[in-house]
Amino acid sequence: MPGACTCDDLPRHVHRHPGNAIVAVSSLALAIAANITVFQLVDAVLWKQLPLPVADRLVQLVRPADRVWTYPWLENFPANQAVQLRSVEP
Repeated sequence: MPGACTCDDLPRHVHRHPGNAIVAVSSLALAIAANITVFQLVDAVLWKQLPLPVADRLVQLVRPADRVWTYPWLENFPANQAVQLRSVEP
């Protein structure tokens, strides 16, 4: 085959065309880095449990859209009945 490169011809081919080797190695390195980044993101967001001793008691505060939360309002949070508590799934 005229265009085929065997293992014996590989060092000669890389020496004659170093750009091909640079592109191949660079794209492989980029693909590995992207794969590691995506895995670490998914691991941190989806798979790891929260570092809390009682993560099953974690709640989400849901307020009506027309209410603004201020510090004095949050200080009196138990007295404010307009807020709903929702359990957060770990």
